[in-house]
Amino acid sequence: MTTAFNTTKSDQMEATGALHIWISTIPELSTTSPRIQSLCSDIARHKETNPAAYNANISWWRHTLLNMLAQGVQPSGDHLVLHVNDTLVQGIASSIGRRPLAIATVVVRSCRLSV
Repeated sequence: MTTAFNTTKSDQMEATGALHIWISTIPELSTTSPRIQSLCSDIARHKETNPAAYNANISWWRHTLLNMLAQGVQPSGDHLVLHVNDTLVQGIASSIGRRPLAIATVVVRSCRLSV
């Protein structure tokens, strides 16, 4: 038996599989999506040069990460705490074929907004 505080490697592998399936249902993360390059780029540099795109990407990722958490499909399997770590980033990257560089900016921005 596992809890949110005691997950096994098997639980994490199952959740990673669930993450892949869940990501496959998100049109914006399809390899053929016109938005995928923007969503996965380092958006921090766009804060001053293209604030509309910057804010749209922040909002999209925040919403997507919260949905992932609610669905319990992050690799940790946790439904309460978003674990933003290399396991999560690699899980997303392996599903979409590119590293989602925007996530770091989204988390930092979200933390600043909640203080």
